[in-house]
Amino acid sequence: MAKKLVNIFMIDDHPAMIEGYKSILAFNSLDIDINTTVAYTCEAAYNIIFDIKNKSYFDFAFIDLKLPCFIEKNIKNGLDLAILVKENLINCKIIMITSHAEAIDLDAMERNLAPNGILVKSDFTADEFLIAFENIYKKQIYKSKSVLESLAAFQDISKNKE
Repeated sequence: MAKKLVNIFMIDDHPAMIEGYKSILAFNSLDIDINTTVAYTCEAAYNIIFDIKNKSYFDFAFIDLKLPCFIEKNIKNGLDLAILVKENLINCKIIMITSHAEAIDLDAMERNLAPNGILVKSDFTADEFLIAFENIYKKQIYKSKSVLESLAAFQDISKNKE
């Protein structure tokens, strides 16, 4: 029996990061093969998102939060791209990856996008990256440790202001 193929869209301006993610995902325990399409800029990602043949092609999108802008389309970062993915790529699960764990940014990401996963780069090892992927594949939401802590602290602060 042939393995199931999962199509992943990875957007990050650091090619080495993408290669690392691809290598890690190859070791998944789900008995699936990974096919990856990559974009290193907001403009390249935009063109892939709006290519009609991709409407239902991607199962996952891993998107770095901090990316160079695509000024012509007013795309300022990975969050703007993720919103376009959510609106245009049917059934694509979105995983945001960021180096920043600021509560206000994570809360905005949560409220404006509600992604299937949020990972802070300093939080995860290869094993945790695989666990996150496999949990999201199984229709669970995944947030790394810093994300959970920052969001909880932000909610506490917000409650105290009321």
